[in-house]
Amino acid sequence: TILFALVILLAATSVFAIDGYVGVKSGYTMDISFPEKLDPVTTNNVPVKADLTLDISDNFAIGTGIGTNIVVPNHGDPTAQFALDVLAYYKMPLDRKLNLYIGGGAGYRLWHDSTGDNNYGVSTTTHHVDVDISSKLVYDVAKSLGIFAGADLGFKVYDGVSMKTTIMGNSSTTTTSSDTFGMSWGITVGAAYKF
Repeated sequence: TILFALVILLAATSVFAIDGYVGVKSGYTMDISFPEKLDPVTTNNVPVKADLTLDISDNFAIGTGIGTNIVVPNHGDPTAQFALDVLAYYKMPLDRKLNLYIGGGAGYRLWHDSTGDNNYGVSTTTHHVDVDISSKLVYDVAKSLGIFAGADLGFKVYDGVSMKTTIMGNSSTTTTSSDTFGMSWGITVGAAYKF
């Protein structure tokens, strides 16, 4: 479904003569949360996302990233999260081949974890929403190839956890949300096809 939507979106850009980039990006992000009366908790992340940026006008662009966020905890095994962000940018040409994009938007992450089986076990689903400030420099290496580097800052606005507990085949579900303040910062690099 997502791939189909991207194909339709790219087809629409050629019909309406919209310029843009589609590519892949990765980097490093650190999440920091500040639980009340406890020490701050940090988590290291490696995002890997498809990146699409559409230049709506000479100075305005919209962008989205979709993919996975690999969480590398201080203790335990890495886990993968579904990750999506949607951004609006102010585009500033710095010279003929170099553009600066500065903007903001929202990010969403979803992950699921489970232990046990159908008779005894616990499964959790977590939804994370943040408000993002983003910037990136895009350099046109060739007519149809660009490389970019960026920096992001995010502020958590919602963390919701749904926990399903199963004992002897009987299940119960509880849902909680966290009001703990959290933020993230990160850097990304990538390459993209220019259309």
